[in-house]
Amino acid sequence: PETFESTTGGCQLSIVSALTTLRIMRDEGLVERAERLGRNILKKLNDLKDEVELIGDVRGLGLMIGLEFTRRLDLARRLAKTLVKECFRSGLIVRRRFSTIILTPPLNIDEKLLEKGLEILEAKLRELWKDQRHKRPI
Repeated sequence: PETFESTTGGCQLSIVSALTTLRIMRDEGLVERAERLGRNILKKLNDLKDEVELIGDVRGLGLMIGLEFTRRLDLARRLAKTLVKECFRSGLIVRRRFSTIILTPPLNIDEKLLEKGLEILEAKLRELWKDQRHKRPI
């Protein structure tokens, strides 16, 4: 037939949920807040890039941030995997895709909690760099 159907198509609950989410994002200025916080994170990570030579690229938009390792691809992937595990052990959840660490905190994250997460990430990056400089195996 010539119709298009979906599980939630036309469902009033889905429509109300979406509209409410958009209204909250607008009223609380979450997009602008994410842009401001994201710029701060990018600046901190780019500053850290000068110290931790494992970091090759830092990029992002709002609170979607990517931190990519530069080394041989196999080593970069192992470094990313190690960093994810070490951050988790310290209470910070980050993801990875190949040799890139992915940071996606919620738009409404408390700024003190965000700062604590960045402190953990920075500490673990410095430890990883120290280990690599001393050629300790991962």
